[in-house]
Amino acid sequence: MSKKLILNAVSQGLARITLNRPEKANAVNSAMLGELGEIIDALCGDSNVRAVLITGAGGRVFCAGADLDELGGKTSDSQTARAFDQTWDSLAGRIASLPALTIACWNGTCAGGGLSLSLGCDLRIAAEQAQTFYPVLRNGVLPSAGDVSRFHELIGPSRTKMLLLGGHRLTANEALEWGLVDMVVPEYALEDTALQLCAAALAAPQARVNAFKKAIGVRDADHETRDLCYRAVYDHDSEATVALRGRRP
Repeated sequence: MSKKLILNAVSQGLARITLNRPEKANAVNSAMLGELGEIIDALCGDSNVRAVLITGAGGRVFCAGADLDELGGKTSDSQTARAFDQTWDSLAGRIASLPALTIACWNGTCAGGGLSLSLGCDLRIAAEQAQTFYPVLRNGVLPSAGDVSRFHELIGPSRTKMLLLGGHRLTANEALEWGLVDMVVPEYALEDTALQLCAAALAAPQARVNAFKKAIGVRDADHETRDLCYRAVYDHDSEATVALRGRRP
């Protein structure tokens, strides 16, 4: 029996997703992208899931990014490169749209595509020894539009250039200072910290968690989404709850 490349366990409203290719530093290949997409879609349709944790197997690396053995074939011309970027952007967007609190738990180095997946999460927490970098210039891969937009929102355009053009490698504490991660903890405390952050979401109905998530992300001009949030939380309006599930935060 072949090994599962993505582990997924759901219990009492908490989903734990583990990138399970430690012999390849959890580098994501096409098979893993497919499995992860199916898992995210299933979680999106699960009305009981209120929190999702994403981490890497093996203890040393969260994710080394896209599998370099496949990367050349995915970026050989502009058409295939666009399709490749859209696959990653779509996956990060679907993670962002989950009606649950999502946390990327960096148990070790997070690079390239691993950072892309993490940017789709609501929160990122890192073990003290973790590092992060995004080697697109070195690999000759144009950064995707979704990643650039999320980098700008989190760390601003200048630091985005330091990371993507300057090839800067960040320690966990530098990533915290920049705003790329939200907490840095000892490795032994990573899971307990994530569970503490999940506690409030796990104690609430999913509809409320999702409405709060969408309300936090809404822009002032988006009165329609704000109205759906009010209806879902205060009126327990099932139509509003369903409508919110399809909206990006």
